[in-house]
Amino acid sequence: MRLVAIDPSIRSAGVAVFSDGLLVAATAIKMPRDAVGKGLGTRVDAMARAIAEWLDLDAAGCTVVYEWPQVYRAAKSPGDPNDLIALSAVGAAACAFLGAAEIRTPTPAEWAGQLPKVKATASALGSPRALRIRSRLSSAEAQHLTTSHDLIDAVGIGLWALGRLAPARVYPR
Repeated sequence: MRLVAIDPSIRSAGVAVFSDGLLVAATAIKMPRDAVGKGLGTRVDAMARAIAEWLDLDAAGCTVVYEWPQVYRAAKSPGDPNDLIALSAVGAAACAFLGAAEIRTPTPAEWAGQLPKVKATASALGSPRALRIRSRLSSAEAQHLTTSHDLIDAVGIGLWALGRLAPARVYPR
C-alpha cells in the first residue's frame, strides 16, 4: 500500500511517500521558476504539477492525504485568510493529477493537535511538533528529514494517516 502525504503551499510544498507503512521518500518542492510572479491560478497549477512530477508514480490505488487549511479567528491568524484557499487548491489539483484512489483532508488541529510548528529560537527540527514526528520514525526513516518545516509536516500528516502520530503516554516508573 502506498500513501502520499502533502503539506500544500504555493511557495514550498512538503511531500512524503510511505510504502507499507514506512517512510521511503520526502522532499520540499519549491515553486517552479517559470510560475513565479504569475497569477494565483498559474502558481497553483505549477505547484500541483511539480508535486505530481516529483512523485513520478501512478497514484491509482494510492491514498493521498493533504492538510486542509483551517481559518482561525483574526486575532489568532496572521495574514490574510483568503491565502488559504490556494493551499486547498494545490492539494486538490495534485490529487487530480495523481489520480488518487482515496483522498483524506485532515485540518491542522486534527493531525497535529495543539503542537506548535516552530519554536522562535530553534530550527524546524527542534519544534515540539517536529520532535514528536521524529520520535515516531525509525532511524532509517528519520534520514529523510531535513530542516524544512513543510517536509516535516508532510511526514507528520502521513504518520497521522497511518495511526503512528498519536500522543504517547509516559508514566513514571
